[in-house]
Amino acid sequence: MTPVNRSRAGFAPRLFLIVGAASAGALAAGLLGVTVTNVAASANGRGDLSTMQFEATPPSMPVIAPIAGAAVNEQFGAKGPYWKIAHSGLDFAVADGVPIQAVVDGRIASVSYHRAYGKVVRLVRADNVEVWFGHLSSVLVIPGQQVKQGDVVGLSGSTGNVSGPHLHVEVRVNKLPTNPAAFFFGTPGVPSASPRWAKAYWEDPIDGYSTFKAVKGELKYWPAQPIK
Repeated sequence: MTPVNRSRAGFAPRLFLIVGAASAGALAAGLLGVTVTNVAASANGRGDLSTMQFEATPPSMPVIAPIAGAAVNEQFGAKGPYWKIAHSGLDFAVADGVPIQAVVDGRIASVSYHRAYGKVVRLVRADNVEVWFGHLSSVLVIPGQQVKQGDVVGLSGSTGNVSGPHLHVEVRVNKLPTNPAAFFFGTPGVPSASPRWAKAYWEDPIDGYSTFKAVKGELKYWPAQPIK
């Protein structure tokens, strides 16, 4: 969780989320959500750019960007006063109210209000890899809903522990955060191992609607009314 309007000294040039850009076709699919089809060749039998056609079909990729072309403005593992140890996800620089896409197919396991993440949607893939979308202004899915890659799950916002709107994304395995950069930029769709410091961020969410708060001195997830 990082203020979107804060710059970090010595920060590398902004990363742009280009998923699976091994070729021009993959680049178009990753950023535009389209596929490229080579249609009929020209009259002289030689293909040229005029024979390339963009089709508005769903991308068939291991993972897509939550927001096409969004810049990463804080990386996993960053240190600073905003986190008790380190940053547990990736932050995407985005204005308030921008649609957020499901990056993989899966099930909406929970919609919660968390004191740090604000409104957070937890998407669980078939292999139990979890993707969390935090600081949302609005939630457009419900627990138990099956979503496809590219479906809108909510709108970006500034709920929770922030100083400005942005999207915080985590990729969790066995309830621990892993480096989302590996999931998006490394081998797309394959999570990395959790670093040792990530154990401090272990959480055990419950399915359904919930809040994360202290009740009788115990800090954990508790059932809640529907969150929108």
